[in-house]
Formats: sequence, structure tokens, C-alpha cells
Amino acid sequence: MHLRNVLLTALLTALLTSTAHACAPPRLHTRAADGQDFPSTQPGPDIPPPPSTAGYFVNHAALNVRNLTRSVAWYRDVLGFQVLFTFRASPRYSVVYLAHSAPNGENGAGYQTAAELTEAMMDGRARGLLELVSYDRSDSDEGGDQGGVGRSMRFSHVGLIVPDVLQAQGRLESLGADVLKRAGELPELQGPAGEAFGLPGDVVERHPEDAELISRALRDVLLVLDPDGNLIEVQSLRGGV
Repeated sequence: MHLRNVLLTALLTALLTSTAHACAPPRLHTRAADGQDFPSTQPGPDIPPPPSTAGYFVNHAALNVRNLTRSVAWYRDVLGFQVLFTFRASPRYSVVYLAHSAPNGENGAGYQTAAELTEAMMDGRARGLLELVSYDRSDSDEGGDQGGVGRSMRFSHVGLIVPDVLQAQGRLESLGADVLKRAGELPELQGPAGEAFGLPGDVVERHPEDAELISRALRDVLLVLDPDGNLIEVQSLRGGV
């Protein structure tokens, strides 16, 4: 009797196991000529960063958007972002900073207020911010929608915070980095910088007053291109767009 129960249990276990494998999705993999299986995950090397980069951190990622009101509402209502503030560099050019609130606000409501999040950002305690960049072209020949063309609906830049932007600038230049604009200089908006910040060439030509105001807002930041031409905005705390 005992032996029969053992055999029955083994049979049921084998049956259930085979059924589970049959219902599971197939595992797709490829084996390369050198015997390596793919997909695979390889841990990164534990190489310490250069001491001169101590204090560097990514503060925000920026996106060009066509309709600022629509995009802010979507990121707020769908993904749960909270608006920190809106910076208007000109009557047509606006930048909105958003972040996820931590459940430890000081207002007793269980979330951080916009003022608390902004203070954390200014003090360098905030991470993972999102910047939405928009240039209102509703008065252009294209009409209707807001936002620039070209790089609209595309990546704008990564914002990097460093302890001292001038020291970082010297280091990057010594390493041969592609510096698009040095800190303290006005940017040339007819080109990669203008496109990255949602300002196609025709906008700069049609609205030079906007271009001048936006240039002033970018005066203190360092703009660098990575090997693929993506823009990195480097600034010290409390500076830049």
C-alpha cells in the first residue's frame, strides 16, 4: 500500500511538472560560436570612478514636447509626477520640471509639496527629475499644436550636476570632449544646441528676441556632446535651465 502511494505521488508529480512546462512560454535563446548563450547578463566591472568626478550626478532628463499642457497633464495623471515649477525663458519658451514625490513630506499629507521638491532640487538632494521643454509655435504657418519641429517629441538632453562647472569644464576639455558651449558663453542656437532645446533654425530667425532670452538662460551652463551627438547639460547647483 505504501509503495503504491509513493508510485502514485511520483506519477502525479511528473504529470503536473510536464503540464506546467507545456503551458509555460518557450525560452528563446541563441548559442554563439564561442559557446556563449544569449540573452545573457554580465555584471559590470568594479572599476572606481575617477576621483575628479566625485560629486557628479544625473539630475534630470529632458524631452521636447509639442503641447506642454497636454504633456504635463499626462505625466501627472498617468505616471504620477508632481509639477515643481514652470520656468518661462520667453513669452513662447517654457520649461516644466516634474518629479515623483516621496511619501515623507513635511506637510502632514504624506507627500512632498512642490515647494519641498523644489528645495530638494536646489540643494542637490533630488534625483530622477523630468524636464519638459516646449516652444509655442501656434502662431506659425504650421498652426494648431505647440512645440517645435525637428527634435520635437524627441530626447532633448541629460542634465548633469557637478560641484564646480569650471573645474568640470577644464577636465572635459583636457580629455578631448566635444564641448559645444563653454560655461559663461552665450550658445549658438543655429545648430545642435538650438535643436536640442526645441528651437529649429526658422524659429531663431523669426523670433530673435526669444533666442536672445533663451541664450541668456543658458549662459552659465556647459554643453557637451557625447560620441553619438546627444547633448549633456553640465551645471553647478542653482544654475541653468
